[in-house]
Amino acid sequence: EMPVLLKAGLGYGDDYVTPEVRRADGTYTIALPRGIPSSFDLFVLHNETGKVLDWSEFYTGWRDLPKNVEFDVPAKQFERMIDEGESNTVEFKAQVGDQGEFAETVVAFGNSGDGTILVGVDDRATVVGVTSPDKEEERIRNLIEVHCEPTPPVDVDHVTIQGKDILVVRVGKGTNPPYLHRTRGVAYVRRGGTDRAPKRSDLDELYQGRGLVR
Repeated sequence: EMPVLLKAGLGYGDDYVTPEVRRADGTYTIALPRGIPSSFDLFVLHNETGKVLDWSEFYTGWRDLPKNVEFDVPAKQFERMIDEGESNTVEFKAQVGDQGEFAETVVAFGNSGDGTILVGVDDRATVVGVTSPDKEEERIRNLIEVHCEPTPPVDVDHVTIQGKDILVVRVGKGTNPPYLHRTRGVAYVRRGGTDRAPKRSDLDELYQGRGLVR
């Protein structure tokens, strides 16, 4: 059996992180230091020569992952995200609530970089849950279609934490900025854990197609 070594790379907006790959009981686990990454690379190296024998790359927002790839974020990872609180890349929503406000956050993440919205978690980081996850997911997808122009890459997952259902809405950094709140005509950006109207310098970057670097 050829001695191999696994290396992982995680993409977070413009940052690239290479976490430790641990093996226990024949299972490899990789910590996600900043929550859910937008991209994931896995390299199989020869343990002695360091030569790359095989590798796979995928984006966690893809609906159809490669056949040999299963992406599953355990509930503990989300519990850790909740414990760490809201940030430039994490937003809590007890419920979808005001559709315009929800779309504001989606637009901000599409412009500023990858972000995660946890629906069913209130501002005090308490898991309150979502009563009808399927209906709420449909509502979220519809409001994004109605309020966001163009539509940034979005994926929605159902997760059970502390016996309650929450929705994990992952918004990827879009490749066609600026993203606008259609009904308000504003290209919101993410700053200091809040959604804000952009400054002139923000707009310059967006219209040049470079996106925003925090």
